[in-house]
Amino acid sequence: MGIVEAAAMKPDRVRDLLESVAAGRVSVQEAEARLAHLPFEDLGFARVDHHRAVRGVGPEVVYARSKTPEQVAAIASALLRREGAPLLVTKAGEAHARAVLAEHPEARWHARSNMRGGRRPAGG
Repeated sequence: MGIVEAAAMKPDRVRDLLESVAAGRVSVQEAEARLAHLPFEDLGFARVDHHRAVRGVGPEVVYARSKTPEQVAAIASALLRREGAPLLVTKAGEAHARAVLAEHPEARWHARSNMRGGRRPAGG
């Protein structure tokens, strides 16, 4: 696998969202839902950083060895369903890869380096 990328919630996208609310194209509740996990989302076992792309600090790196396959898949899903930075999972075993690929078949698994990733599909 390689790197997974999601569209970033950059300032221009926040402005567009607020303008959509003002124009009545997006409800306040929908805007709240889109902004609720910014900048962090607490999964109970990990705090997912959804503002890495805004800060320009590069991909989110998940160290899989200390996590269950289900936890790694949950972190990957949290990042990919929101608008965040690219994702790289390191020290991922085959079970980690299977768990992530079950949720994100577009991801790639590099067994020799124990890494997984990919890019979020355009419009996905």
